Amino acid sequence: MLFDALIIPDSYEWITAEWAKHIQDGLKPFRTLVAPTSILRKHNRVRRILFERSRVLVNLDPWYAAAILHHRTPSNVVFSVLHHVNADDPNAPSVASADVPVAACEQALKLLKQLAPDDREVLLIENGVDVRRFVRHSKSSARQTLGISNDSFLVGYSGKYSSDYGGRKGLDILESVIRKLTSIDDRVRFVLCGKGWDHWLDTAGKDVRDGVINLGFLPSSHLPQFYSAMDVFVSTSRVEAGPATVLESLACGTPVVASKTGVVPKVVVDGRTGVCVQGDSADDFVIALVNLRDDPELRTQLASNARSMIENCWSWESKMTPFVDAIRQRLCESDQKVSRWTGPEMSQLMQRIGAIYERRISH
Repeated sequence: MLFDALIIPDSYEWITAEWAKHIQDGLKPFRTLVAPTSILRKHNRVRRILFERSRVLVNLDPWYAAAILHHRTPSNVVFSVLHHVNADDPNAPSVASADVPVAACEQALKLLKQLAPDDREVLLIENGVDVRRFVRHSKSSARQTLGISNDSFLVGYSGKYSSDYGGRKGLDILESVIRKLTSIDDRVRFVLCGKGWDHWLDTAGKDVRDGVINLGFLPSSHLPQFYSAMDVFVSTSRVEAGPATVLESLACGTPVVASKTGVVPKVVVDGRTGVCVQGDSADDFVIALVNLRDDPELRTQLASNARSMIENCWSWESKMTPFVDAIRQRLCESDQKVSRWTGPEMSQLMQRIGAIYERRISH
């Protein structure tokens, strides 16, 4: 064996890159390698070598779960993660068939428990947030950095427009909320952060465009300022494991109004960190936002509570520790020894994988 653990993120989902980073850090000094699915799908020989020479396979891409089961070796121990649940999720049965199925939210946990063999434990490992990077900035300085006026009541939303496949991001709800709230108060502005909003705004109508500030794509270094510049952050998602944006906003001390999905019921607590909206009603979102607009003292208290809760309970380190411990336990149970040999061919292979992976996550 060459590697104790092969960690396999989705090449195009940044959240799985975060999981991979923290798992790899937590497993030190075990010998680990991160190899994204794009490499394993395209290079069969690379996949075969890595699977044959790894003890544990940690799959973070549910769309690769079936392939893992097909190509694994008898000596591999397979962990596989289901992040969020759509109706009739096609990946859930394969994830549930792993040696250790892992759910990233309560909805996924419930489904995997139904599908997994009776003697198989399903782990619940939820998303975390980088509490050192996502910190509160002065609202006025954050708005100045982003070029936004201090005169408006700002409601933030972050995400790619293209992520709304199947309506899972609830952008139809968001559009209705924008129309309703900006017609009530012309001081309210919805600030959009992410790729692909230009076409939507072109087709949405003047009443929506007039109530929106579209910042487009922001580099990750600017996201703490974005969240800090907002009076409230809103999430209308129907299907999520996080959303990560909710955790990031709370870490920056910005109250959240969000639909009840993923970890929202645990972190968006009415009267403490924001408002958890139970259904798809745009009116419920509008009522919650108006109440927060009219109560600056409550917003200040919610902001303080939000930062404290995230810092104490939702850091990446605290969330990934049980996952890392479970992997360590499997490694310690195995009597296989990892070879420390690295020939020229394997060194070149590792360099190639590392270079491709860095290019993927940087975009």
